[in-house]
Amino acid sequence: MSNLTVEDLLENQYATIDKFLEIGLYIGAVFQLVAIGAIFFLKSPDDDEEEGEAEKNGGPSNKTKKERAERKKNN
Repeated sequence: MSNLTVEDLLENQYATIDKFLEIGLYIGAVFQLVAIGAIFFLKSPDDDEEEGEAEKNGGPSNKTKKERAERKKNN
């Protein structure tokens, strides 16, 4: 029979918890990179047009979601 002490059990437990935390941190980092990438790469061309219109008018675009949807449907 082996002589396991409380310290041995706690050391093994912390190593396992640390491994789960490390994996969770990597998963969280990948998720954040994907989310940030989506902001840049999945931006619709309509958003660029609205920003240009807002700059021309000297303020933010006042289009509602309904107007944007109608314009998108017509194009």
